[in-house]
Amino acid sequence: MNKIKCILVEDEIPAMDELQFILNEYKDIEIVNKFYDGKTAADFIKKERTDVIFVDINIPVLNGMELAKMIKAFDENIAIIFVTAYDKYAISAFELMALDYILKPFDENRI
Repeated sequence: MNKIKCILVEDEIPAMDELQFILNEYKDIEIVNKFYDGKTAADFIKKERTDVIFVDINIPVLNGMELAKMIKAFDENIAIIFVTAYDKYAISAFELMALDYILKPFDENRI
């Protein structure tokens, strides 16, 4: 069975650790990498196959919305799930064809 390859982009270590812990409970999901800024994540996505990206909006260098725009221009099949503390960006996220928009603190059932 092919696993869903995902990356995490989050600059807050506790939030990154919590999201990783929750996703590791699912045998069909493989976290292939983690990034703390949008630029490094963008560079990786251009080189490696990724199915899903879990991305915070407020991240350094290249924010989550800019990263999502770049991803969709590069490969519209990569699913984007925003994980953020800010509900005010939800409409913009769905305009970018985000798969989901999950608010912090994380709810395991919601993930």
